[in-house]
Amino acid sequence: MTLLFRNYYSTLPMELFNAARIDGAGFFKVFFTIMLPMSVPIIIVAVIMQVTNIWNDFLIGLVFAGNDNLPMTVQLNNIVNTTTGERAYNVNMAATILTSLVPLIIYVASGRWFVRGIASGAVKG
Repeated sequence: MTLLFRNYYSTLPMELFNAARIDGAGFFKVFFTIMLPMSVPIIIVAVIMQVTNIWNDFLIGLVFAGNDNLPMTVQLNNIVNTTTGERAYNVNMAATILTSLVPLIIYVASGRWFVRGIASGAVKG
């Protein structure tokens, strides 16, 4: 995340901040009126990546949840790996879709910002 934010902020024009300083803006005014509104794409990228990472975290849920409150990723593993006899692929695929629904909805809802944030941090200017 640090490298993503660093690469994104390095593409922002320094003249914009210098102009704000000349106009009399202090540190916090520059931050809240210039930096924060321009940081929306990279913040959305960070949120998407963190939510996906936390949602897919298997080991923490397995260790700390207990047997009654297992997260969906652990339940998906149990459904797929405990099948005996003929595999019920329809059940496996339904469980996979339900498990991946939350990150998928977040990505679809903020896909425009995700692409903008990734692309702007990766382009060398």
